[in-house]
Amino acid sequence: MSRLTEDEIKNKEINDSVIAKQNLAGTDNRPQVSGMIDRFNKHLTNTEIAYINKIYHKDNNVKKKNIFEMELGEIMKNTTNFFNDFLSEYQNKLYDTELYYKDKNANNASLENIKIYIIAFVRYINESDNVIYLGIIMILISIILYFLNITSIIKKNE
Repeated sequence: MSRLTEDEIKNKEINDSVIAKQNLAGTDNRPQVSGMIDRFNKHLTNTEIAYINKIYHKDNNVKKKNIFEMELGEIMKNTTNFFNDFLSEYQNKLYDTELYYKDKNANNASLENIKIYIIAFVRYINESDNVIYLGIIMILISIILYFLNITSIIKKNE
């Protein structure tokens, strides 16, 4: 019979404690998927714990700028990015909406498609700051239509 080394004994103890915590049979040697990392695990070094904490708290420290704190150039850049990426991002949201809301037993397919398109559009607009940039685009379109209307009125009066 072979003798176990000190490291093998420690590994066996760790494996046994994991099996006991997860209520697994001792014959199941497959790796187990864990939903969370135990940040206070005694086997992690301080640098590993600090790295995990840095990743964990990374998004919490970032303060998001609102529309009043942005510069005009940044607002226009974000508006053009919204306008340029609209079709591809809307297609992704449309596909996602079809997966969740499509009713295969619907009697009226065209009404069902209209419902899917409207829900996808509302979901896309509610995402991040898209509603602000859509509003800016609508204001620019209304200004252009206003000036076109004025020029058509001037031509009629001549």
